[in-house]
Amino acid sequence: MKKAQMCISERLKKAIELKKISSIKEFAEISDLPYRTAQSYLNGDREPNVSGLTKICTHLGINLNWLLLGTGDIFVEYEEPNHAVDIPLSDDKKQLIDVFDDLTPEQRRAILEVGRVFTQSKPNKEAG
Repeated sequence: MKKAQMCISERLKKAIELKKISSIKEFAEISDLPYRTAQSYLNGDREPNVSGLTKICTHLGINLNWLLLGTGDIFVEYEEPNHAVDIPLSDDKKQLIDVFDDLTPEQRRAILEVGRVFTQSKPNKEAG
């Protein structure tokens, strides 16, 4: 007798359990999905579209083949390129990383948005 295949929602539940994500809210925040969308994916009410799959697999490191088909490893293992060079971090950068690691996903997104604003090029006042 053939074993029944898991559906996408069941595989997704298994992956977030392995990632120790404890709530739909946390899953939604980490995946950058609206709460109701995340909830409908987990409940099996609807399957993720391309945008949803991209966010889920990118933010959680889930193997797309495994999520869709149940084949391969659950998570993607990223390998460092052979030519990677370790650049030492300044004390300021180390402190920033330590603080960032202690933030909630929502706080991290807010900090990243502020950083993006600061790094955007300023319009040239002389142009025009």
